[in-house]
Amino acid sequence: MGRQLAQQANNPALWRECGTILETMQQMPEAAEMYEAAGMIEKAASIHIASKNFAAAQPLMAQVTSAKLQLQYAKAKESEGRWGDATAAYEAAGDLDNVVRLCLDKLNDLRRACTITRKSHSTTAAAHMARYCLEAGDVALAVEFLLLAGQMDQAFDVAAAQGQMDAFAQLVSRNIKAPEEMTRVAQYYDQRGEPEKAADIWAKAGQPERAVMLYLQIACPSSLPKAISVIEETQRTDLAPAVLDALDSCEALEQSMRDALRFRLNLATGQLGDAARDALEMARFEQEEGNYKLAHAKLFSTVQQLKSLGAPVPLELSHALALLHSYILVKSLVGLGDHTNAARMLVRVAGNISKFPKHVVPILTSTVIECQRAGLKQTAFEYASMLMRPEYRNQVSDKYKKKIELMVRKPDRGEEPTEALTPCPYCQVPGPQGELQCISCQNIIAFDIATGKRMS
Repeated sequence: MGRQLAQQANNPALWRECGTILETMQQMPEAAEMYEAAGMIEKAASIHIASKNFAAAQPLMAQVTSAKLQLQYAKAKESEGRWGDATAAYEAAGDLDNVVRLCLDKLNDLRRACTITRKSHSTTAAAHMARYCLEAGDVALAVEFLLLAGQMDQAFDVAAAQGQMDAFAQLVSRNIKAPEEMTRVAQYYDQRGEPEKAADIWAKAGQPERAVMLYLQIACPSSLPKAISVIEETQRTDLAPAVLDALDSCEALEQSMRDALRFRLNLATGQLGDAARDALEMARFEQEEGNYKLAHAKLFSTVQQLKSLGAPVPLELSHALALLHSYILVKSLVGLGDHTNAARMLVRVAGNISKFPKHVVPILTSTVIECQRAGLKQTAFEYASMLMRPEYRNQVSDKYKKKIELMVRKPDRGEEPTEALTPCPYCQVPGPQGELQCISCQNIIAFDIATGKRMS
């Protein structure tokens, strides 16, 4: 009767006092009920757990923050065989080792156990994981968790016996505290006659000379880039001559790859002039194959690298980049309706047409068309006449052939609009906007990447 009156009073202080009295009188279920009504959830839960009234405690556990209570509840649930409830309570208590144990032994939840162990880095949980994985035949996972458990020797032995040394090596290489293990792995690969894998490990173990020696022992398309990477990362330029010799003698290397690797090596050793020549050669190869964007990207990247290192950009490289950039700009300029500038970019390219052997006729045709649109009639006539030469005439598209033939038979040689002048930034002598080499001081003038014109 008194408890019912207290419940009707809607007074938390009264409920708390009633709970204390009922607890003193050993009326535990009623005391817990009063404490819960008063908002004293953990007190109510502790009474239910102590009384082994777990059914009453269960709806309260989500609000319990006490690790001690969660642990008591977890053990109780485990004794009942309620593995899911026990796991949740152990996790709430922060007892992740027991979570992993139940996930593996009772719930068969390997994924969750892996996630928790990798996050907690618990050696106890890792050892349990390793045992489980070995029994299940998952050697790669077993090796991972043996390492996490600090059982290096056993991990090595298992990896060696089960052919999982690659997995072991990958895991060990992430652990900078285990250089002796990396040495052991490198020696293992050496003994098995796998020099490239041994070199990979020596490189990670801070042994650049041994790594490069083994990479050059193989001297193949997969090992030579790695040898150069070692020089780039360690700045061991004294190893470069041997690598350069291997590059020149490796018959399995395609010429384009050989040039690219030589460029990287020269850049790594500070031979910037040689690197620039290599880049120019690679770009020339791509350009002659009609891969203009690839050639442009190579030259642009090289210019940026040279500038970042404070090195001068060779004139030949600057000129080659300007020429390719001019060609690439044409499409966007035509799209914008800027036929005058498109024509001048094409004239710049057509003046070096031998450097575009794959597309001589299409480039000359575009030059004629854009010059005609821009009112550069004399220039259009000159390139139209070139297209009518025997070596080109039959390659001209039927779409433009009659128009170009008429242009040559009945030329309109009216006066062309003059190109605006811009002073040279070096000597201040004015020159045409489209001319990137100063006629006075002969310096190469930087160009605007959006228009191709010289910068003032």
